Amino acid sequence: GILRISDFWSFDVIPYSIAILDAIITMMFISASRFSIRLFERAAQRITPTNENGVRILIVGAGAAGVMVATEIQKGTRENLIPVGFVDDDISKHNLRIRGLSVLGPIEKLPELIIEHSIKKIIIAMPTASGELMRKINQICSQAVVQTQTLPGIYEILDGKININKLRNIHIEDLLRRETVKPDDIGITKLLENKTILISGAGGSIGSEIVRQVLTSNPSKIILLGHGENSIFEIEQELRDKLFREEISENISSKILSVIADIKDKTFLYRTFEKYKPEIIFHTAAHKHVPLMELNPFEAVNNNVWGTKNLIESSIKFGIKKFILVSSDKAVNPTNIMGATKRIAELIMLKAAKTNGTEYSAVRFGNVLGSRGSVVHTFQKQINAGGPITITHPEIMRYFMTIPEAVQLVLQAFALSKGGEVFVLDMGLPIKIVDLAKDMIRLAGLKVGVDIEIKFTSLRPGEKLFEELFTAGEKYEKTEHNKILIAKNASDYIPENLDTMIDELITFDHTVNTSDLFNKIRSIIPEFNHNSFLIHN
Repeated sequence: GILRISDFWSFDVIPYSIAILDAIITMMFISASRFSIRLFERAAQRITPTNENGVRILIVGAGAAGVMVATEIQKGTRENLIPVGFVDDDISKHNLRIRGLSVLGPIEKLPELIIEHSIKKIIIAMPTASGELMRKINQICSQAVVQTQTLPGIYEILDGKININKLRNIHIEDLLRRETVKPDDIGITKLLENKTILISGAGGSIGSEIVRQVLTSNPSKIILLGHGENSIFEIEQELRDKLFREEISENISSKILSVIADIKDKTFLYRTFEKYKPEIIFHTAAHKHVPLMELNPFEAVNNNVWGTKNLIESSIKFGIKKFILVSSDKAVNPTNIMGATKRIAELIMLKAAKTNGTEYSAVRFGNVLGSRGSVVHTFQKQINAGGPITITHPEIMRYFMTIPEAVQLVLQAFALSKGGEVFVLDMGLPIKIVDLAKDMIRLAGLKVGVDIEIKFTSLRPGEKLFEELFTAGEKYEKTEHNKILIAKNASDYIPENLDTMIDELITFDHTVNTSDLFNKIRSIIPEFNHNSFLIHN
């Protein structure tokens, strides 16, 4: 090249390889200088702090979440925390070093590890951990008197981000987690996107969560229909704030419309449907408080039966093909008026699906943690007041779900629905209410029988010891989602003259003797075994 033909410079004796090697070495030195700071920083992060005043912690879970928690702590975002190591039940991880921290063994070794390493806090970094595992860890930590924090469950981390700033104390919901039901998000989104969706009871616990999750699918319009103006106002403002701050997605363009209405007013429902032209209905509006409805049986019939009838007839009149009714496990072999009215609502839905060929279905589930009137709220108030916690019976048991779990089931049922089905979540084993109370007392840092007493009263009107999920004769099977069951023959139990009997039922008013009301209900659902006649007569 130029160097070879220069008279001044003569490099004939220098081989080409020198220039190539020089370029490579130069690049290596430049790269090393750029990465050395990062390498030293990473190495420094892996050195366990020696601050004697710091809180020594163990991280339960050596998976992605645990590693991210350790990383955040080592970066100094929690200066008072000293990570000592991990514990994990995965044998293949034992004795590994991750971020300079050892995986010290399985969870069952926690008691001895807490003593051996002077641990003061446990951080549970397992968003998908089951309730059973969470109860086990919480019990170990309670007995060892160490503080426990956790990352939110997978249902709470909807954006997929795991951040140490989301660490919080263990809630009772964590102890009752079910195995995650993997939803068909893509299929659900396709069905909801660009649709006009009406949610009745949109201000309630279930209704408002349906609204939140439906909004992520970017429907054209969401109609918030409810009777209580305050609850509708609150969920509307929450959604508008999230959209304004782009917390959900910058691509969401849904219109939010609030309608204050009583579902017992069919004329107004007709006007609403004509004006907004909804395409999909989620019906969550209902009276749900068992003891309260026992004292107000006619209102239970009016709202849960007549209101559902009006909403379904409006849907049929305006050609709505998709309708999901939120039902209850109390509708199975009901012993109370609330459960009986929800069972009749199921029959109305099943009849409409069978007669009109529409994709109308129901979803049954158990008690919902965090809902209004939840036993958890009652227990929390009693604990805050210093006790006692009152329970109706030492053997009473219930199925429990979290609100996000319940809504995932509703949306999955919506996606699976072909019409005329009753969907049920496989909720595992029921939980004893007394065990729930004990867990809540321990989570409050108190001792059962010392700080807070538990007292047993007696079963309330309409209450039974065990709830059921399927009525006699219903044949259930797994769906493509192994935690969702379906009663495929639910439509086989529709009385031939259902419409006539319901018309007669909803004409009853408060002047009618309640025993006549119950007899009429029993003519519709013979399995109705009401156990509290005396309080009505």
